[in-house]
Amino acid sequence: MIKCKFFKIILMMILLATGNNMIAKRPTDGRDLIKMMHDKYNNNFFKTLSFSQYLIRFENNKEISREVMHEAYLAPGKLILKFNGWESGDGLLFRSDSIYTLDEGVVRSKERRIHDVLLLCFDIYNTSPEVTISKLIKLNYNLDKIQKIKYSDKDVFVVGDTDENCFWIDCESLMLLELQVRNINRARNVKLSNFQIFNSIPIATEIEFFDNNKNLEMVEKYFNVVPFAKLDASMFSPGNFIKSKW
Repeated sequence: MIKCKFFKIILMMILLATGNNMIAKRPTDGRDLIKMMHDKYNNNFFKTLSFSQYLIRFENNKEISREVMHEAYLAPGKLILKFNGWESGDGLLFRSDSIYTLDEGVVRSKERRIHDVLLLCFDIYNTSPEVTISKLIKLNYNLDKIQKIKYSDKDVFVVGDTDENCFWIDCESLMLLELQVRNINRARNVKLSNFQIFNSIPIATEIEFFDNNKNLEMVEKYFNVVPFAKLDASMFSPGNFIKSKW
């Protein structure tokens, strides 16, 4: 009888400890969630990634065009996109929170822009939480607001005002599932799906882009995904764009 009571006491202590630990892991706000996401993958998240994609455009819910693009990522914040084959010199380059548009290897425009999807999918695990938090605030995400809801049968955290800019994070994987932007000049929803495991890390291999009226505009489907790809930092310089390959 004494042994039975002893084991019951031990079991209750374990359950209480587990419960307290689960409560401790519940984020109090968006800042806390950013730190949790960073800590979960920071030690083994890839610093480089290369992949190709089918870029499919839609109008009135009908496919109107399809092309293949090639992309590569270098942490933090560098992304190169090549259109129309390796030799065309056409594409985009993201670096230093700016976007460069290139045509035949020549920079046609440069615009200051924080790439929110890149930030919440990749950089969040490769840079300090303070840097990510600062950029999200600049992008008008209200990190004071957070709630836990059901999303396609998943438990998710929603950060921000759901009528304004906000994002949905899977409670289990701590990966981005959806992002909503309601800036005046760029309203859209971005949904990530078809997650596949690469080096123990779930990566979305399909992204859908919707306009403010929830009309499908574009789908990106990724293939030939190579984590920890061998990339030269010089390829992310606008002057080297046309000759960059990976």
